[in-house]
Amino acid sequence: MVKRNYARLLLPLLVIIALLLMLVRLGLWQLERAGYKQDYLERLAQRQTVSLSTLPTSQNVELNKQAVNLTGTLLHDYTLLLDNVVEQGVVGYQVLVPMQLSESSQQLVLVNLGWVKANLNRDVLPQLSQWSGELQVEGYIHQPSDNPFLSVEPQLLGWPKIIGEVDFSVVETWLHAEKQQQILYPAIVRVKASQPIGYSKQWRWVNGMTVAKHHGYAVQWFALALTLFILSVHFFRRTLRRGHEAN
Repeated sequence: MVKRNYARLLLPLLVIIALLLMLVRLGLWQLERAGYKQDYLERLAQRQTVSLSTLPTSQNVELNKQAVNLTGTLLHDYTLLLDNVVEQGVVGYQVLVPMQLSESSQQLVLVNLGWVKANLNRDVLPQLSQWSGELQVEGYIHQPSDNPFLSVEPQLLGWPKIIGEVDFSVVETWLHAEKQQQILYPAIVRVKASQPIGYSKQWRWVNGMTVAKHHGYAVQWFALALTLFILSVHFFRRTLRRGHEAN
């Protein structure tokens, strides 16, 4: 009878062991992803601040979060509103304004001034501020990736233009139509949160979950594994005890 009880528990035991290994592995994977993203962010933070003019103009060069400084004039008449940007569960826009660099009258760069909340009536655009005169701006290079789920058609008439993603060739064409012989830098400068100009500037530099979320999910997986282990021990001890008492 005792041998029969052990044989009957063999399959549940193997299933529980497999589940425990899976849960632990998921927790370790989350920690691995968190470590990778943390290392990436630390390496980015160690980059020295440089002038934008010293950086290559190829989109194939990794420049994300390269700290830069630039001096120029914001062309608020040609503002772009990047649509469907969610901040703390609220939908809004990121405000992109071309800056004409003082050191090169033919060079424009899109400056991301941050996030503003969208109106409930999407036909009504948010009220935007303007910063005039020559400005000295510190920020970080951002090279946006293509959005395969793009659902917002660009607004072709008038300014500001609402866009779903930044296509530098399209934006440069628009600006050429307004300001002749202008060259658009193929990356965006996100204004530092410490700068006095701009709106809400809570930048995210890694795709998907943050480092903190990875740690949170790892804790959840390990907690599930621990809970399963404790319940399994309790179950097997009680089952074996009943088997001995029946004998």
